[in-house]
Amino acid sequence: MVSLPLSSKMYRISETSTPLRLLPSSCAVPTRRRYLSRANHYSKRVNLKPLTSRIVLLTRRRQLDQIVEEVEAAKRRYGRVNTIVMNSVLEACVHCGDVDLALRMFHEMGEPGGCGVDSITYAIILKGLGKARRIDEAFQIMESTEQGTAVGNPKLSSSLVYGLLDSLINAVQEIYVVLMVYLHDMELCS
Repeated sequence: MVSLPLSSKMYRISETSTPLRLLPSSCAVPTRRRYLSRANHYSKRVNLKPLTSRIVLLTRRRQLDQIVEEVEAAKRRYGRVNTIVMNSVLEACVHCGDVDLALRMFHEMGEPGGCGVDSITYAIILKGLGKARRIDEAFQIMESTEQGTAVGNPKLSSSLVYGLLDSLINAVQEIYVVLMVYLHDMELCS
């Protein structure tokens, strides 16, 4: 066996075969660079889960002003936030009863520079419109979804239909209660 020095990048090879020169791997360096650049790319991605959790906590406390402040600060810091965060903000608006703010944010999400809307966004808006007894607007949104003219082109899904049904049921229940109170008062007056 022929023994060659390691400095020449050759290893021991049997005497019967021709010694092969092993060069340093040319793909090792670019691979490392590729992984490093990929790691840097992903490390720049922002983790918005803590912000979403904070929004949910503030929603339970009905602190809508604080939610809006924190989302605006996150937009200034990161450039924009994702659809998940904005859906939680819409849910907070609906929970606190500020449907007008929810609609403004909904339209902001659908604009070209916005984060976009999905079927969950539409379901939240429909639920909010139902709570506010704005059934005509809810039906307009459903019609635009059915016709394919809605922002973001959401599919007519079960979450959208359930959102509309929820809004209708809430409106009908409130009307029923008001009617029953009115009839009860009429009986007492006669």
